[in-house]
Amino acid sequence: VPASTKYSATCDNTCTEVPVDAECTNFDPIGLATTATNAPGDVLFSSRPRFAYEKLYLAKASGTLSIIARSFSPLPNGDLIASGMTFRQISLNDAGDLAVLVPTSRGRALLVKQPATQLEVAAQVGRLSPFTDVRYDGIPQASSINASAVVAFIADLRDDRHGIFEYNALTNVTVPIYLAGVATTDGRELCLFEDLELSDSGHIAIVADSRV
Repeated sequence: VPASTKYSATCDNTCTEVPVDAECTNFDPIGLATTATNAPGDVLFSSRPRFAYEKLYLAKASGTLSIIARSFSPLPNGDLIASGMTFRQISLNDAGDLAVLVPTSRGRALLVKQPATQLEVAAQVGRLSPFTDVRYDGIPQASSINASAVVAFIADLRDDRHGIFEYNALTNVTVPIYLAGVATTDGRELCLFEDLELSDSGHIAIVADSRV
């Protein structure tokens, strides 16, 4: 269960994720995009062959098909990709950089890959966040990876903070963007981030619960 559900008491009329509220059925962080395409015509998708584990495939417009990752395969840090609706919130930019949220033996992780590199663990439950000695406690949502190989994500921290972060696959650096409590121009306080998207120019669109 994404840890951001524990913040539901801090906002009015929030969407709980498990079970999903009737009025929030279009917000499903577990069953989101399982296919992504880019301008050159490449397709990134997940599929479970009969009698086999789920795999993440990259079908190039040139006709080649490669396996990017599969359930129960190891990550660079030694943790295993878990099974069960494994590859979700898949994105692919025109340069061939990709990002995907997966469950692991430690907890949910955001994975990023550039065409000439191996999978990178951008963020993972239990790993250190950009804040000294503070670890991630949940990663419920991620944006598409943009043209600059940057992906934004929502994360809960073990010191009870909750916010939006960005990971740059070119520099391998993660930075905090907003933390819950940030004020809007009309004086409201954003207290729970639910969804987000990142443009190629770096602008972020956010769906959030707020209060006066």
